[in-house]
Amino acid sequence: HDMPPGSLPTFDSASNMITPEWRDQMNKNLEECIAHGKPYDQEFQKITAQNRHIWVRSVAQLVRNKEGQIVRIQGAFQDISKYKNLEIFNYKQSLILENIASGAPLTKIIEECIKLIEDQYSQLICVINLLDESGQHLKPGISNNMPAKYLDALNGLKIGADVGSCGPAIYEKREIIVDDIASNPLWENHKEIALNHGLLACWSWPIFSSKGAVIGTFAAYSKQIASPLDEQLQLIRSITKTIGIAIEKDKAFE
Repeated sequence: HDMPPGSLPTFDSASNMITPEWRDQMNKNLEECIAHGKPYDQEFQKITAQNRHIWVRSVAQLVRNKEGQIVRIQGAFQDISKYKNLEIFNYKQSLILENIASGAPLTKIIEECIKLIEDQYSQLICVINLLDESGQHLKPGISNNMPAKYLDALNGLKIGADVGSCGPAIYEKREIIVDDIASNPLWENHKEIALNHGLLACWSWPIFSSKGAVIGTFAAYSKQIASPLDEQLQLIRSITKTIGIAIEKDKAFE
């Protein structure tokens, strides 16, 4: 529950932690367990006391005394967020690949890819930057939640080994993790506008063509000083490859 050691939530507060779309089902499970002795094993989403959105597996059954009277409900919770997030990611990514195959517009595909990551990690704001024909400048960024003023500032930016996170990601053809924009020398000439928008960290991955050429970047910004978790690295690397496939297919039909 993310509560202080020794603290336990009341029944009402525990129920309120369950996200609305799962609350009725969990209340039904509990009622049937008490009324009919029916055990349950349920996966659902909840919001912890520290405002973390997690997936939980809850199992419970009645405990009776020698006389057959109900004395308590015995159960356990298990955080299954990592497994569940991967399951949801794989399913939604498969739908995106189907849309690519069916010829959906590139912008729509990119927006779906961004949404998939941002739905998994609500603290991230993602931007896709494609390279212009010269391969030296960024085209207008695509994002679902980044302010237009920030995207405008990136438009036409000349790439280089010391230009934020995306510049070296393109220049060096590798992922660049900047956990603190304010203090990182890569951002020395560009940190002001990022910090003015509350952006404190930026991680960037090059998007490759099938021939190994860099054709853009996937950038994930955070409003906290932070480095990516292993599972975040895994999912963003995967979606970056999906975006590369979509871009190449789009170019093939130009």
